[in-house]
Amino acid sequence: MRAASQTAAGFSAVIMPRILGRLDEAIALQQYALARDPVNVTGHFRLGLIYQFAGRLDEAIASIHTALSLSPGRISACNLLAVCLLLKGEPEAALLFICLETRSESDAWLMENFDPHVN
Repeated sequence: MRAASQTAAGFSAVIMPRILGRLDEAIALQQYALARDPVNVTGHFRLGLIYQFAGRLDEAIASIHTALSLSPGRISACNLLAVCLLLKGEPEAALLFICLETRSESDAWLMENFDPHVN
């Protein structure tokens, strides 16, 4: 039960600022959290997702690479990296990161609710 509430809180921290148009604040808060816990894989993933929502693809890719360096093979990070690379017009590079393994419940939720055309 705790993991589900943490997942919901994490997505709220990412999705709500997007809905409210407050991505700069969400970025600042996530950077603040990461300054205190720089090896937090989920924090780097969330920052990458927020950057992607803001259209800051190079920064998103850097954050996701950090997450993957801390937790190699993390499916959600691989998939987000592939999305960012596709949005940058780099489909060949994106193919290297597409993970076809079974996704977790949070990954499935993200893929169902993710619209790359909304900034």
